[in-house]
Amino acid sequence: MSLLALIVFGFAPSFIWLFFYLRKDKHPESNSAVLKIFFWGMLIAPVALVLELLLSIPFKQVLSGETGMLLGQPLWVGLFLVAVVPALVEEFLKYQVVGQKVLKSSYFDEPLDIMLYMVIAGLGFAAVENLTQTITLYVEGNSYASIAAIILGRFLGATLLHTLSCGIFGYFIACSLIHIKQKIRWLFSGFAFACLIHFCYNGILLMVSRTQSAAGAVESTAGPLGSMLLSNSFYYFIGLLLFLLVLAIVNAALFKRLKNQSSTCQIN
Repeated sequence: MSLLALIVFGFAPSFIWLFFYLRKDKHPESNSAVLKIFFWGMLIAPVALVLELLLSIPFKQVLSGETGMLLGQPLWVGLFLVAVVPALVEEFLKYQVVGQKVLKSSYFDEPLDIMLYMVIAGLGFAAVENLTQTITLYVEGNSYASIAAIILGRFLGATLLHTLSCGIFGYFIACSLIHIKQKIRWLFSGFAFACLIHFCYNGILLMVSRTQSAAGAVESTAGPLGSMLLSNSFYYFIGLLLFLLVLAIVNAALFKRLKNQSSTCQIN
């Protein structure tokens, strides 16, 4: 697989969702503004990785072996490392992109812009994650079909998650500018909700990994489907799909609600 193909695979999920969200805006943003925020979203990805590694230093002994060792640790350790830390770090950094590069610029001229630019920043971040995943899979010798299947899963999973958490957070940011007297309350609530969404998603994935690991012991007798059902990973997977579906409905409703707001709002 060529380098160009790897790049296309890595960026495709973000670009597809980007096209979808840009069509929601009645007053399209300039291409330069969209690309700039997308690029800044990409730049914070390595920063997030460094911060997450630093916050994981107290658990260095847990992380010193194979990744799979996490599955054998107490649940709270896994949740902290793969759910709490990424949620706090990534949601904060994505907010910083919009806070520093949008709210203080001429890009922002209506409430909906906040949700849109938060999503764009999240998609830039997700693009780096997907590209890293694609290259890793290629280096490990995975087939073209296998890489395509995994990236499709990320398109419907992790990449979508970033758009939903960012979109909902963006709604709260917009409300903080409309209801200026309750600004701090709106911002804190938005950050808390975004982190909770991210935490739940990563937490469910961790539970799926733990139950699938346990399923290996019964697969020889029950078969792949039977082991999935017995280990409850199937139900976690269904729960994850329902979780994303509910968030997508909420996100769409919030987009629609902001469209009905005045085209101007207070900026502090």
